[in-house]
Amino acid sequence: MRSLAIGLLAMTGILEAQPTLGPVVNARGVINAFTQQPAPSTVAAGGIIWISGLNLGPPEGAKASGSPLPVELAGLQVFVNNRPAPIFSADPARIVAQVPWEIPAGPATVTVRRGQAASRPVRLTVQPVWPAIRTREDSGFGEALIAGTGNAVTLRATGLGITEPRPVTGEAGDGNVPRNDVVVHVGGLQAKATAKLSSERVGEFDVEVAVPEGARAGDVITLRAANRTANLTTYRTAATAEVAYVKLPANAPELRALQASDLRAGYLVASGARDANGCWPSVLVDVPAGLAANLDACLTSGNRNAPSPVTFTQDGAPLAALLGPPQGEIPNGVSGKAMLFHPARKEPMVVDLPGAATALAGLDSERFLAVIPGQPPQAVSVNSMTGEVAPVEGLGIGLGGGGGQGGAALNLLNL
Repeated sequence: MRSLAIGLLAMTGILEAQPTLGPVVNARGVINAFTQQPAPSTVAAGGIIWISGLNLGPPEGAKASGSPLPVELAGLQVFVNNRPAPIFSADPARIVAQVPWEIPAGPATVTVRRGQAASRPVRLTVQPVWPAIRTREDSGFGEALIAGTGNAVTLRATGLGITEPRPVTGEAGDGNVPRNDVVVHVGGLQAKATAKLSSERVGEFDVEVAVPEGARAGDVITLRAANRTANLTTYRTAATAEVAYVKLPANAPELRALQASDLRAGYLVASGARDANGCWPSVLVDVPAGLAANLDACLTSGNRNAPSPVTFTQDGAPLAALLGPPQGEIPNGVSGKAMLFHPARKEPMVVDLPGAATALAGLDSERFLAVIPGQPPQAVSVNSMTGEVAPVEGLGIGLGGGGGQGGAALNLLNL
């Protein structure tokens, strides 16, 4: 009995001497809280991250309130590149923290410390601008988390970049407006939008959006800042699937291809086969408006085998095609005119280019890029709404002889 008691006492002493398990961050456990992009995740300076692992926070959990946020909560700290990060909340499995505004662009490491114990560093990529929209289910996709009713709504976003006046890490905003323009489309239709740092929530922007006429529940929301597009979300949720029919006009060609943007599939150009004059007979269809009309114009392309001469913008609904008959082959330019289709405008628009272009390609949500051969080749942007043509600098351009939908291949390299 005496030896058993001594053994129990010795065992008790060993257990009491065991160090407390330190925080463990999963090897792929740091992600952008709004996009939910799997690690290695990317977040903007000033953005919000989720840190997952074991023994990160107290069993009962802890949550900060108000602004400024603390850099130490319930005995734990978070460091991004060895800089203390403000903490929203913590429990044993997850910490929510803000990436300090001062963190420079590039690879970064995240470390959690509790008392004298620290986790191993885990990698994260930080960018000056990396827009992200919060969703209702915090899944990174699906319905956007929206405040407001009717056509005036507010999105919650992060990653829109530095503001004026400059933001303060850990503090809510005070009328801070991002330096970068913020462009929002709903269902491919541009919406009036203004953004400012939230006065109530640290690290978040309130993006006030006037939903454009013609947008419907279930339409995709695209938000761009500094030519970066946020995670795609939807404007509310469509109650039921809709089936719509549009009667084609008399003498419509035998259709071979439909070309629309992914964001507004009901606004499209339907084309027949290429004829002997190098033209694709086509029909403009606007399903939401219940309209379909033959196009008297000759839509053309340098790619004889293209199913359609029409191309679309990036993250938008406008469409465009070169206007024929073609003047020549790809190396010398196909056409000096372009026809632009925009769902916010009833009629197509014809614009004159500064020379015969080889092809058109989407440049951003509202503009197309036209490349005009020469030494050196010339690149111009074409605004799909206004028809404005402007030179584009800083592009390395290669002209390919193949190409896909809409014409010749454009090999573009940002220099």
